[in-house]
Amino acid sequence: MGEWIKLIVYWLIRQIAKLTLLGKLVEKLGPKVPAIFIVISLIFFVFYIPNEYENFLEFRIKFPNENIGLGLNILRPIVIISIFIVFIFSTFEAVNEQKKNLRKKRKTEKKKKLNTMLENKKL
Repeated sequence: MGEWIKLIVYWLIRQIAKLTLLGKLVEKLGPKVPAIFIVISLIFFVFYIPNEYENFLEFRIKFPNENIGLGLNILRPIVIISIFIVFIFSTFEAVNEQKKNLRKKRKTEKKKKLNTMLENKKL
């Protein structure tokens, strides 16, 4: 059962990477994308996490007994961080798929070249 879920998640990540702007960006920039995306994410989180912590503290001071609002206040950063993690994994997945396709292409080109060389020797 867990294997099916893993396959579905990988398939969804690949589809998102192919269809979105991120997928197009990966095709243009190639293998540099994961490093670039991780650096951008780290810069974002350096500013985002302290800001959310301040919001959390302000909310806790204003409403000390409010648990539902606190949960919603914590849920927003979790969702945003989850989206970033999905994008990072989809970027790595797209780059790996691109590398795999490039290897297959090179392999078929080598086979074609070898076949043409063998045919030229026979003639």
